[in-house]
Amino acid sequence: MANINIEKAFVTDNKSVYLYLSTTGQGLYIPLYQRDYSWDKDNIIQLQEDIESGILRIVNTRDEQEIRFLGTIITLIESNRDKIYPIEPQIVPSRIEVLIDGQQRLSTIIVLSTILLKNLYEIKERLRRLSCDYIDEIDDIYNFWEDKLIQIFTVDIRRKAKPKIIRGNRDFWTEKENAETAYKSSVSYYLAKFIENHSNNFGSSFKPSSENIGKTLYTNYHTLEKWIKDKVRKAHLLNEDFPSAISILKTFNRIDLWNDERDNIVSFIEVNDFKSNKISSYLCEYVQVLSICHYLLERCCFTVIQPTDENWAFDMFQSLNATGTPLTAIETFKPRVVNVTEEVGNGFKGSKNEEYFNKIDKLFEDVDTAQQKNTRTKDFLTSFFIAYNGQQVSSHFSHQRKSLIDAFEDRKDNNKQIDFIKKSSFIEFLGNYADFYKSIWLASDKNLPAPFVLLNGKPEADLATMLICFLRASNHKMAITVLGNFYDSIQRDRLNAIDNFISAIKAVSAYYFLWRTSSSNAGLDVTYRELFKSDDKSWKFENGITLDELKNHLKAKLRDKQILQKTDWMAKAKDEFKYDNSPNEVIRLGLLFAAHDTIADDINHGLIKIGRPGTSDYLCMSRWFSEDLLTIEHVAPQKNDNNWDENLYENKLYQSIGNLTLLRQTLNSSAGNKSWKEKVLYYKTVGEKDPCKIRELKTIATSMGINMNEETISLLQNSEYSGHIEAIAKLDQNDHWNKEMVEKRRDNLLDIIWDKVSQWLS
Repeated sequence: MANINIEKAFVTDNKSVYLYLSTTGQGLYIPLYQRDYSWDKDNIIQLQEDIESGILRIVNTRDEQEIRFLGTIITLIESNRDKIYPIEPQIVPSRIEVLIDGQQRLSTIIVLSTILLKNLYEIKERLRRLSCDYIDEIDDIYNFWEDKLIQIFTVDIRRKAKPKIIRGNRDFWTEKENAETAYKSSVSYYLAKFIENHSNNFGSSFKPSSENIGKTLYTNYHTLEKWIKDKVRKAHLLNEDFPSAISILKTFNRIDLWNDERDNIVSFIEVNDFKSNKISSYLCEYVQVLSICHYLLERCCFTVIQPTDENWAFDMFQSLNATGTPLTAIETFKPRVVNVTEEVGNGFKGSKNEEYFNKIDKLFEDVDTAQQKNTRTKDFLTSFFIAYNGQQVSSHFSHQRKSLIDAFEDRKDNNKQIDFIKKSSFIEFLGNYADFYKSIWLASDKNLPAPFVLLNGKPEADLATMLICFLRASNHKMAITVLGNFYDSIQRDRLNAIDNFISAIKAVSAYYFLWRTSSSNAGLDVTYRELFKSDDKSWKFENGITLDELKNHLKAKLRDKQILQKTDWMAKAKDEFKYDNSPNEVIRLGLLFAAHDTIADDINHGLIKIGRPGTSDYLCMSRWFSEDLLTIEHVAPQKNDNNWDENLYENKLYQSIGNLTLLRQTLNSSAGNKSWKEKVLYYKTVGEKDPCKIRELKTIATSMGINMNEETISLLQNSEYSGHIEAIAKLDQNDHWNKEMVEKRRDNLLDIIWDKVSQWLS
């Protein structure tokens, strides 16, 4: 086992803003998955207050140890320049740091540094126009801070200043000076134009506006600019929260402010009334702005963390960003797709890959919180990788991200065009799988039929939709792995794809039903993973999984389970297919199977037999959601009140399907604990429309001393579906609902159910 040196896994250092951002050759690269610049006004005001309060503390307490911690920065040193896209190979910083966390703070600080430089320049030039005696020293101070501030917002490439920070796939460092072409993101474009303006001694026509740098950046730029101009520069006049130049000079180390003691300038400020002397006033402005420069660059600091492994970097980000908006594995994977598409295709915008990724993005449109987004991502990718290759992927962020990257790179080919086609096919599958997951699996029952317009015109469209509802209600998530594959084939317009999709729905429903009516859920999920672990993966994208492959696999697993033959399944179902063992949805489906196209057996009272096709359609959406069929009713109640055969309560026979039927909830409640003689009279009224027969039943009940509830009778009469209960209703008070009757009915129902269900796997 390899030894891991934890101490060297994360290079961690505490650095001032200047020490970090003045790193030689440093260029900051914002990956595509990072959100756009979005700091709001509250964030800006907080930064201003942090700086102000720090300067006030120095002035009020002379605290030489005053510093301000601005948070944690996580970056990854990128040694592979091919990952920086787009790129001019010769115009790339010597040290590229990919920003995993901290881009909002760094972007704002970098923009603030340009505002500070511009204000220092304005004050200097006003002093020059006033023929200030100390202009040479003022120039010297400006040059000192100009050199430091430039290092904050630029990177030196081939002795040319370029924007320090760019956003992946939207900006690129270029030797050309065309900012409009090379820099599309708000911050990078602003920096490029500022650098151009600065090189012209602020003589160019560029003025930031919401039109040229975007509303968010302009709002923040304007807020910072107004703060410097109206509060910091005027502090000596307003005597408000920000300290005046005189108080700053008395408490700050002067060398920190202007790289020398400069007693002559200090004396001039102290003896001249700045209200009447413009030079003194501007010198005060200069000092006040310099205090911001010093505090921001030298006393504000970060903890800079540089993991030596990309996966560790994202793990750390997720851990530290628990209260923010964590990234998902999909968001951090997207840049690779964009890079490949930009490099080989005709650009990501408007491409097929963008279309596929839009389907993935829609999967998260309705989530409200970061936690919900993370949970859905984990659930989706866990399911996807089973469908992809049977891989059981951890729900851990970095594991899922690595699995996505590995799967994408697994499609690699030496021929760039073939490589692109293969990788795009993977993204297409991922997008189609997400589309199925969102539009069908996660759709509400009310909205589910809408996506099934793709089944329009197919005779079994309604049945397929009902079975999807059954699988979802049963929470049989493994069904997604199979059906997502067949749905992908529909989206790729493969031959017979829709018919195969319907058949796959039926096959998976039959498989799940037979398994869960004969045993517990244990081992079921493994059988799906084994389907996708096949050594021959050619079906994954190029051909799609075939219906024969699916059915052969499912039947093989039923054979292993010893329930592939009717007699074997029935033997187990007699003991296992019970109310307290099987999920309610499975029991309901079984009873609907039994009722579908069957009629009462006139010879064997209480039993059913196969009728002609179309006799009674119980396998459809209207039956699945009908209130008349929503509740499972025990004929003999779960608790014997001495009115029922005691043998029914041995081995829980009363829980078997032979003792169950379907009724409306309100009827189940009012008829549930009656005696057999009373209950059978109620069953006879289900769906009965003939008033004469109702009166006859009431007369019989009266003669037996039974007072039938009028409200219950009315509900039973108005039941929309009654065919499933006709066989029981043909019994009378003198028939016995006992062990023998329930066992006969159980075996009768299981026999008919098998014949119908097993066909879906043949």
